[in-house]
Amino acid sequence: MDKRYQVFVSSTYKDLITERIEVIQALLELDCIPSGMEYFPAADETQWDFIKKLIDESDYYIVIIAGKYGSVDDNGVSYTQKEYEYAVSKNIPTIAFLHNDVDSLQSSKTEKEKDAREKLEAFKDLVKRKLCKFWSSPQELGAVVSRSISQAKKNYPRTGWVRADSMSGTSEKEVVQLYKKIETLEQKLEESSRFVELNKINIENLADGEDKIKVIADIKSGSWNDPKTERKTYNLSWNVINYHLLPKLISPIRMTSFKSALNSITKEVYLNDNANIQLPANISITIANDFYETVKIQLTLLDLIKFYDEEFATDEKSKIVKMVALTKKGKEKLLQLRAVRKQ
Repeated sequence: MDKRYQVFVSSTYKDLITERIEVIQALLELDCIPSGMEYFPAADETQWDFIKKLIDESDYYIVIIAGKYGSVDDNGVSYTQKEYEYAVSKNIPTIAFLHNDVDSLQSSKTEKEKDAREKLEAFKDLVKRKLCKFWSSPQELGAVVSRSISQAKKNYPRTGWVRADSMSGTSEKEVVQLYKKIETLEQKLEESSRFVELNKINIENLADGEDKIKVIADIKSGSWNDPKTERKTYNLSWNVINYHLLPKLISPIRMTSFKSALNSITKEVYLNDNANIQLPANISITIANDFYETVKIQLTLLDLIKFYDEEFATDEKSKIVKMVALTKKGKEKLLQLRAVRKQ
């Protein structure tokens, strides 16, 4: 029987929007049903009954904690902590995901008041008493969530949700699954054939190092109801791309996170280039798809990254998720670009 599990995603909101997107994408790839703050971004007492109902209906609960304690109720307890304590009281399997280097976060994403910092530390101590994982980037968080939820399904099986029309017609469903397996195998065969052809290219003729590639990016800023978009063109060297990208692949990430990693690189370069300028708030950057595809192919041909399939449990069946990781040569390149050597 094909079940889907509802996962409640709890966190502060504005400082973790990118991270929540990665987590939700990871859950969707595992055929889970994410629920949480997207339904009620302004947490207050009027929403509390609705929040409790969503948690009650959830099979699993995860909380993401970084540098903010968040909005508090009349008793000074954050709504994120209230949600966590409520989930625990209902015996819902909980997993906490803590940022492992809060000092590296932007000051706007950390608590400045002593009282809030102390409450945040106390909250962290509380969640560490149960299952807890650590992360340092949105992409790594997505991968850690994928593995953790997959493991939770095995260790703490839950009721889940089933479509009403899936209670019968098992043989028909099995035929559909077989067709899907055939389609997946055909796609893999086609990808392998393409890669063999690409590998016939002379590696020595591939751009690398200080060779440059043109990047076209759309830079959006301003409020959500009155955004301003500006198109910028950059010439980035492959060393600059690898300098920023390869550290994000120390831990394998999902291929769907690879593009967002390239977006974040472009944003880092943009912010560095404009460090002495007062920039507008809420900047987001989207790269052209052509640049994404070129980087993916180029780094694969240079044997710096590899793509592989990882199997995650989704109840009776398994889900195949395409992952990206550094190769041995990629780790050597990272060492060359980023390692700090003795003076």
